[in-house]
Amino acid sequence: DPNIALFLWQTLSVLALGLSCFLLSRLTAGKTSEAFFLSFLYAPVFLTLWAGQLGLGLGLLPLCIGYFLLLRDRPLAAGLVWSLLLLKPQYFFAAAFVGLACAVRGRYRTLVGMSFGVIALVSLTIAVFSPSITLQWLLSHRVSDAYFFAGLQGIPSHLVTGLPANLMILLPLDERRAAKLPLYVAGAAAWLVGLWFCNKFKSDQLHQSAQISLTFVIGLILSTLTLPHLLYYDLCVLLPAGF
Repeated sequence: DPNIALFLWQTLSVLALGLSCFLLSRLTAGKTSEAFFLSFLYAPVFLTLWAGQLGLGLGLLPLCIGYFLLLRDRPLAAGLVWSLLLLKPQYFFAAAFVGLACAVRGRYRTLVGMSFGVIALVSLTIAVFSPSITLQWLLSHRVSDAYFFAGLQGIPSHLVTGLPANLMILLPLDERRAAKLPLYVAGAAAWLVGLWFCNKFKSDQLHQSAQISLTFVIGLILSTLTLPHLLYYDLCVLLPAGF
């Protein structure tokens, strides 16, 4: 029954949120109960639970586990866990940003772990579902572009939070495709500026854990600003930045 299935998934999502709060509280010396209660006051969390979205179980939890492992000096394990965020790509970019920033500073194991995990996940998907079905699934993502370029998809505009998409929505339909490349290039440039900024932490003599945390927060913020298909409930990605 779909109602029972939704209830079970919502229960698993609440457990994922609780575990995420526990891990973040361990890192900040806070109380898990207070963190869990306060997280429900953040509207995207409530909307994610109500709609049965994937953000808490397949996004926030792997994000927090990887961050916890990285601060516990287990970068390879952190990268492997973060590779699971490929199942929720809106959360993947912040983790990949941290891994790339660590690699630029001469610490490659996080990025290596993510690379191995992504290769294993893609290989498993192709092996289980066949290359043709996997390719069709990838091509189906073009449907999401139809909303921005042709106005065909029924996503309410007030749920769209990414700046590139919001700017394209303001344009007439016949001008949106021409604006896509400049907006995406501007978004990519923002990530490069963030990477350059995080690379300066090494010369600032910051402790390694402080470098990781600041880089993580910058990656989370850049995700919410630059990803074109980010929706309101995906802003759960900002929860670790709040901690």
